Amino acid sequence: MSQGFQRGLENEYLLPYISFTTQPSGTSIASGGSASLSAVATASTGIGYLTYKWYQNDSQIGSATTALSGVSTSRTFTLDYSGSQDTRDVVYKVGAEWTPENPDIIVSHGTPGVGATGVGVGQSITGQDPQGQVFSNEVTVSVSPTITISGITTSGTDTAYNRERTLTAEATIGNGDTDRLAYQWSADGTDISGATSRSYVFTPGAVGITTYSVVVSYPPDSLVPDVTGPDTTDFSLDLRQIVRLEFYPISEPAANSDFRVFSEEYNLTDYPDGLFIDQKLMQSVVTTRNSGTYWWERAFFVGMISVEDDLEVDIELGGCEGTQDGIDRGGKGGWTVISGTMNQNQEFFGMGGEGRVSNLGGGNFPSSVYELGTLIGVVGNGGNGGRNRQGGDGGADSAGETGGNGSGGPGGSYYQPDTLPTTGVRKERLSRCPSGDSWFQNRYSACQQFDARFKGYDGIDFQAASGSTNSLINRGWKNMDENHQFNNGDNGRGHGGSGAVAGLPDDRRSATNGNGGGGGSGYYSSSWTKRAAVRGGNDGSNRSWNYGYNDTLTQTVTTDGKDGYIRLFGRGGSAGNNTNFNDPGDGFTRQASVVRNPNNTVNGVSIDRSGLFLDLRNWPTSQDVLVRGRVTVNNSGHFLSTYLTDGGNFSYGLRGDSDSTRGDMGTTVFTLNENSGTVDVWLQGGKIYQFRSRDHRANRSGVYKGGENQGGRAGNASGGDFDITIHDNGASSGDNNQGGNADMRSAWSIRGTRDR
Repeated sequence: MSQGFQRGLENEYLLPYISFTTQPSGTSIASGGSASLSAVATASTGIGYLTYKWYQNDSQIGSATTALSGVSTSRTFTLDYSGSQDTRDVVYKVGAEWTPENPDIIVSHGTPGVGATGVGVGQSITGQDPQGQVFSNEVTVSVSPTITISGITTSGTDTAYNRERTLTAEATIGNGDTDRLAYQWSADGTDISGATSRSYVFTPGAVGITTYSVVVSYPPDSLVPDVTGPDTTDFSLDLRQIVRLEFYPISEPAANSDFRVFSEEYNLTDYPDGLFIDQKLMQSVVTTRNSGTYWWERAFFVGMISVEDDLEVDIELGGCEGTQDGIDRGGKGGWTVISGTMNQNQEFFGMGGEGRVSNLGGGNFPSSVYELGTLIGVVGNGGNGGRNRQGGDGGADSAGETGGNGSGGPGGSYYQPDTLPTTGVRKERLSRCPSGDSWFQNRYSACQQFDARFKGYDGIDFQAASGSTNSLINRGWKNMDENHQFNNGDNGRGHGGSGAVAGLPDDRRSATNGNGGGGGSGYYSSSWTKRAAVRGGNDGSNRSWNYGYNDTLTQTVTTDGKDGYIRLFGRGGSAGNNTNFNDPGDGFTRQASVVRNPNNTVNGVSIDRSGLFLDLRNWPTSQDVLVRGRVTVNNSGHFLSTYLTDGGNFSYGLRGDSDSTRGDMGTTVFTLNENSGTVDVWLQGGKIYQFRSRDHRANRSGVYKGGENQGGRAGNASGGDFDITIHDNGASSGDNNQGGNADMRSAWSIRGTRDR
């Protein structure tokens, strides 16, 4: 049809009928989101255009838009919601109206369904059609507030598996009704029963890695979508092994208010070479003392209490040296190591004394430990020297040595494990279970346990000094006056040393003969494992014993050589330790080790290179092992590094040059620089990794594990197998490279596992 402007049927414009072939649909939208509404309007005939208008709650929104006749268009009207209201319903509709190109010559309506088509999305139609504006159906759009999680905070940065921490979701909702948000925490994808608060408080209870998350919802309004917070990974480690030492007055009534309990807490993981307990440590803890009556200068009574966990420990005992008379020394104290479990909040009572004390010497308290009042280990003190010959050495798992090279007082006799009589004999034999003074005897049997604070022999609780604790725990030690049976050994020249059984003087009728007294005997309980024992072993020399999984690790210490002592070694809590890692996935305890020249095969993996290696062959290749290196000493004027490498064919011997500049590094998988602090790296299990070193100035260096001889004045590397020392400016010899003088030393440990 022509579009002329003369009247005539050939030039007439037809007025179309308007209808909606597609109606808009309702939807939901949250704050910060968007939605689109669509409608299709159709003109039956004619030459003109459609005009579109959208209405929100009967009020026009936006401006009018058009679509030319005969042209299909797509237009988007976007609804954005950013308000803070509760969910509400908003009603939308669209109107469509025809506008002819020349309204003056319109003569009639066109046939419905034929003609121009307009597509409006978020539009309305206006025009001069006598039919007026045609409206779509009304639709409802539900708009709701949005939940926002800005992050997850963690309080309690201590990652020990047995320490409490708190995860808190930082969540808000657009309507401000934050108090009615609901939470569900999950661990490794599984909902945690009862963990439905904003904060989740938990104690892992085992070494391992757990991923936590939280879903936040708004129960008052089901239209508000749930939001899942970011994952938070918890590395639960075995870092804390807290032992409280409580130093007690020796053989005093608690009714005397001058006497107090002094205490201090120690983390055994901070003492890889053991926590050394003697009268000097007591003096450092006790800030007010009466040395005349308190005995602080001569001996110590100590309670050893595991505060947070059941701890696997080694207990080293060294006996006192006897008093020298003339030119002849007293006998050396015995030395032993026992291992077992120090249960949480149970009393371990220890005692020991100062050696070479005039008119006392080997007659001082024998170094011994009681578990809940039952003797688990004791070493004999050396006998006092005579005027002509030395005293006998104290026993360990043996009788004491006879004084005077066999011609003096007899040593104390030996009792096999668990055969020491319950009742002791004053100055002759220890009680296996001390009965205490009369107050205790009237209430408890000798080996009976009871919940209490430490009491004097009068049954009254000792008061704790300021800042100290007298713990209410499960006990078994029963206190007694100073004349009771634990004070073994006769005093004076030539007299015997204390022990499980006291040594005898050269002549029991006289203390002035020329030959020395016998050493006291040792003893241990079968409830604990004996690791090492040497009669007269507390002589100032180095002593070693094996520990760990299959006893593959070695601990080396230097004995005191004079005073009695107790030394504690933390081997881990109930969840394992740094090197004996209990894998919760398969229930096996796996062992890492640091080895020199491992020419052997483990789980089918062999190595034929020499050098120092971290051995992870006890883990399957399907697992990763979390390895930590921590710099403990940095004392070099050169910049130093320690590496772990995978592969390569480089070999070096003890005191050989392991510097990375020698090449053939394979793949470097771990770098620990002298200023790195602590570094954690996941390494594949089932492999063995070589330690390499780097002196960035001299380009020559050596690497050693604890106890290895570095050559010349460098001395033995300090620490245990998992303490790695770098010697700068050469592979060996040189100046002192021990302890705090080490050029670089680092502590290595296993912290977790995961499936690859």
